[in-house]
Amino acid sequence: MRPGQTLKIGWFICVDPSCRSPGPMTVDLIEPPEKGRILVEQGPEYTSSPPGNPRSACNERKNSATRPIYGAPPGPADDDRFTIEIVDCLGDARRVDDHVALH
Repeated sequence: MRPGQTLKIGWFICVDPSCRSPGPMTVDLIEPPEKGRILVEQGPEYTSSPPGNPRSACNERKNSATRPIYGAPPGPADDDRFTIEIVDCLGDARRVDDHVALH
């Protein structure tokens, strides 16, 4: 990634076996990046449930997803780190430490 660009860190989707979403997942910023910024948006993405999973039929169409976006600052390239907490629609939380390499 280059300075001044944005990067979709990933996307998080919560669907039931009928492919309906009981609600969006949330992303909370635990430790902000030192240099860039994090924006969280909602948008359409595909799920990736493995074959045999009751939700695998949901992979065929886009569903509403929570997407954290990293915005790199302009200027000299330098790596950045941040920590987010992802809370799914059932209230289960997990922390993710991420590293962004700027070139």
